[in-house]
Amino acid sequence: MKVFRAAMILLSLASQAAAHEASQGSWSGGPSAGFPVRAWSSSFRSSNHVNWWTDDSELTLGYSPECIGIQARGEGASQLLAFDVDSDGDVDITALELRGNITWFENLGAGRSFVIHSLRTFDAFGPDMVVEVDMDSDGDLDMAACSRASESLGIYWLENTGSDPWPVHAVYDSGGGCGWVDAGDIDADGDPDLVAAFPSEGALVWMDNPGAAEDEWAEHRIEVDLTAPWCVRAVDLEGNGSMEILVSDFDTHRILLLRPEGSGWRKELLGECPGPSCLTQSDLNGDGIIDVLACSSWEDRLYRFSRTGGEWLRTEVAKGIVAPEHVGAADLDGDGDPDIFASSRVGNEVSWWENLGTRSFALHRVGMQQGCSWVCAANMDSDDRLELATASMADGSLCWWNLFDHAYSGRLDSEILYLGGDPAMGMVEWTARKPPGTSVEVQVRISPDRLRMGEWHTLSSSPAEIDRLFFPGCAYLQYRILLGTDNRRVSPFFEEIRLGYSDSPFL
Repeated sequence: MKVFRAAMILLSLASQAAAHEASQGSWSGGPSAGFPVRAWSSSFRSSNHVNWWTDDSELTLGYSPECIGIQARGEGASQLLAFDVDSDGDVDITALELRGNITWFENLGAGRSFVIHSLRTFDAFGPDMVVEVDMDSDGDLDMAACSRASESLGIYWLENTGSDPWPVHAVYDSGGGCGWVDAGDIDADGDPDLVAAFPSEGALVWMDNPGAAEDEWAEHRIEVDLTAPWCVRAVDLEGNGSMEILVSDFDTHRILLLRPEGSGWRKELLGECPGPSCLTQSDLNGDGIIDVLACSSWEDRLYRFSRTGGEWLRTEVAKGIVAPEHVGAADLDGDGDPDIFASSRVGNEVSWWENLGTRSFALHRVGMQQGCSWVCAANMDSDDRLELATASMADGSLCWWNLFDHAYSGRLDSEILYLGGDPAMGMVEWTARKPPGTSVEVQVRISPDRLRMGEWHTLSSSPAEIDRLFFPGCAYLQYRILLGTDNRRVSPFFEEIRLGYSDSPFL
């Protein structure tokens, strides 16, 4: 800084004119409309693979997630689950073919190689959805399943016995029609029950776990006037140990919370969400109150329903993905607050939104996967950080995404600065940290026409004189920052840039 100040004094004395300064050390304002400015603030013109929002005092390389393939099934994969199937301490993958077989992929420890196991083969119509749950309270995770098209079992569970195939136990055997199932201790008796939605019948039921695999489950109809119940979740929004039921009614676009009341249920309207294909719950702002997230496949939005006093308020929390079908929440970046992620089968993509802690979320494009039907968060490589695992309905491919690999290179272009007068002498100085294997480059361009800024000139070091770039009539200046790395786990840090110039008539 002292070198820069001294240079500014020399510029002023040499030109016998006033010296001017401009600087920028924050880019948190995001991309601007593109009009020239008289001073840099916290905005910029454009960027590519540069992270400007996480820390408002520096720039780093953005993330460019890596896709690690698990398996291409060749059949549509309608769902996948990520949990420790074999209780060996790492996360395995269980994949569900559309109304077909269930396969689990044994993780050999680092998420890079898997052993394939056939968990269950179905002769006719297999399940449409599965959920992990310790159904028999023996310490390992089983799976509950439901089927729309089965001619016999609508709801059943598969027992994790430690060997393949897993035995199937009937829960609801009056035919199919069940589109969604979830697990929770509805009657607070210490074992998990099941709640299920039957869209074509407009029916919602919960099934009472008898506590023994060979005993019969008791069916309880939930009479709350639903047209087409779609996604259903067993939740404890109050944190008091009493289970409620969240449900989306697809035809009426309503999101409802059902509270147990006496021998029945009281219906509470959270709000509307056109095309409500999936629900989840999370405390997004850390206020101790659980929020509800819903994805609108019709409006390309993710909505949050939060309680303020005794009322529910709907706010848009995320957009930028076409027709989202599945949504979840987890602390992906390890900063202590939950982020949001979603997948789109129509848009062939998966994205996540970083929770910035100010009721705002920053979109990260994860990648493209044809017919991406499901996404969940899991620590696939045992590195103490969550990744996203996805499944494809189109080609049956399964993969997980290493979210926090930096891009090899990134670029940020500043707003165009109006210099005024006729600058004759100038200097640019910047501060940056460059870990081994990383690089930082600064370029500038100067022009009399803001619409034709011309070619970029690389500045060799900091501080750098730019006298040679000035010419009569030049009135606009723009800088470009180029970040690079040889190691995708490491990024350079750009902290501040300063410009000093003096104007005087050219002779």
